[in-house]
Amino acid sequence: MYQNNIRSIELTNNTYNEKNTSITGRTFVADFGNNYWTFRIRTIPLSKNDFAEKFFKTNQVGSGLFYSFNGTNLGRINDDIQIPVLNDSAGTVSGTVSASSGTSSNPSYSQNVGSDTIGVTGGTGTIKAGDLIQFANHNKVYMVTEDCNLDGSSVDVLKITPRLIKNVDNFQIYYNSVTFSAIPDGDVISWKVGLEELYEFEATYREVL
Repeated sequence: MYQNNIRSIELTNNTYNEKNTSITGRTFVADFGNNYWTFRIRTIPLSKNDFAEKFFKTNQVGSGLFYSFNGTNLGRINDDIQIPVLNDSAGTVSGTVSASSGTSSNPSYSQNVGSDTIGVTGGTGTIKAGDLIQFANHNKVYMVTEDCNLDGSSVDVLKITPRLIKNVDNFQIYYNSVTFSAIPDGDVISWKVGLEELYEFEATYREVL
């Protein structure tokens, strides 16, 4: 993906919950962990050659309709996409930050599947609410929901959404160059061209794991 050509981004966290209301009016919500991100991009006006080379061919190959056979596996081709502005931390964080091991009640955190509060060690500075992060052992993208100040020595608490889909004990946390593994969301690819023969491309991508 050619992030320097993207003009705007619309990022959505898709969460499908099961809700049930009792006769007393109490509401119960169950999250089945099937969260995924979608993001809609719009490009700057591009010449025909730039458009064809950078976007049309890329999306034909990575559309999710096409498959690659390497002799042993038949698999969908994904695009690895870094979306500008959001791909790097907005905070002052620096250094190596890792999820600490195990769980704790004081402070409260857990590194296990289903947790949205993670103990972290290392690094200095601030990870800001709204920052996107990844863990070294899987490619799911998470968003930080509260500012986290790192002191570089004690265990700090990082709150995220959605909840962990995999245990992350002792795995490094990536807060810069965060990359989505994604395919276009849908089977139709469209674009428009103005009278100046400049092309604009719009598409929605869906996170895949």
